Amino acid sequence: MNGPAPPAEGPRPAPEPAPGTGRVVVGLLLVLGGAAWLADALGVSFPWGLVLPALLVAIGLALVGFAVRGRSSGILVAAGAVLTVLLAVGSGARVPLSGGVGERVERPTSVAELRERYELAVGSLTVDLTGLGEEGTALRNRVVEARVGVGELVVVLPEGWRGNATAQAGIGEVRLLGRSQEGLGPELRAVEQGPVPPGSLPLFLHLEASVGLGEVEVRHG
Repeated sequence: MNGPAPPAEGPRPAPEPAPGTGRVVVGLLLVLGGAAWLADALGVSFPWGLVLPALLVAIGLALVGFAVRGRSSGILVAAGAVLTVLLAVGSGARVPLSGGVGERVERPTSVAELRERYELAVGSLTVDLTGLGEEGTALRNRVVEARVGVGELVVVLPEGWRGNATAQAGIGEVRLLGRSQEGLGPELRAVEQGPVPPGSLPLFLHLEASVGLGEVEVRHG
């Protein structure tokens, strides 16, 4: 005689779903963002000029994979749109995709400390030129560039500044010595000539200030 039949096996638990492509790419974006902040905290320049195009390619390939399987990802579409805007604006306005992230204030107090270029990828950059003192008379025909990729740029000039200044943005607002303009590709220019006002510190230089996406302000201190 046969023994009792073994109990029927219950339904097997469904296998855990593999992580979606969208979540993987978003996770990579978060990792790269954290790495960028860490690099800036350690004083290491992060290669945004290479990373952002590579991310855009990765997102494009992921979207192609979704399309082949008849699916879509709103998160990846949004991320791709943001990266495309950043790269297009950065290229059009000649602004940096390198230079670090965060908040930075530069206050040179001598001609030797004054750099020809100040750059920041993402964040707020202030370049205060009011501390150059009498050495500003030695800067005739000197060109100083200040650029921010995404964020805010402020350049402070002494009342005795003389020269040419250009302020521009890919998308955003520009304020130059009391005038303002905003929208797509705003640009303002100013020329200061004539004698330096009595009691003012002289500063003779040409200034180019630009931001890809955000605000740029050039004002007297």
